[in-house]
Amino acid sequence: MKYAIIQLQGKQFQVSEGDQITVDRLDKDEGDKFSISDVLLLVDEDKRKIGQPIVKGAKVE
Repeated sequence: MKYAIIQLQGKQFQVSEGDQITVDRLDKDEGDKFSISDVLLLVDEDKRKIGQPIVKGAKVE
């Protein structure tokens, strides 16, 4: 995955492999890993998957 657009708590984030994001009021400790299935867009080298509204079966961890 080159990058993805995810939706979390009503906000959209562009993330790439290895990124860490800061989210207000999420019941997780700093450094915890978790999965997001609200993936709006996935971009790879030569492929793009655009969700309607989300990409079915996609998950970002």
